[in-house]
Amino acid sequence: MKAIQQSGSHKINIVIEKDEYGYYAYCPELQGCQSQGDTFEEIMLNIREAVELYCWKDAAS
Repeated sequence: MKAIQQSGSHKINIVIEKDEYGYYAYCPELQGCQSQGDTFEEIMLNIREAVELYCWKDAAS
């Protein structure tokens, strides 16, 4: 499990799994927040974007 944190924000746990197809990541605290990628670097960028969009969506509601 990895935690993503930006300056002035909260920590969010990220679970990253690797299989024969690439990487899969999700945030247990954010229902439905998940992503996938071919490399570790790609999954880190993808899940960061997914978390930002999830939080932006909640703030806009």
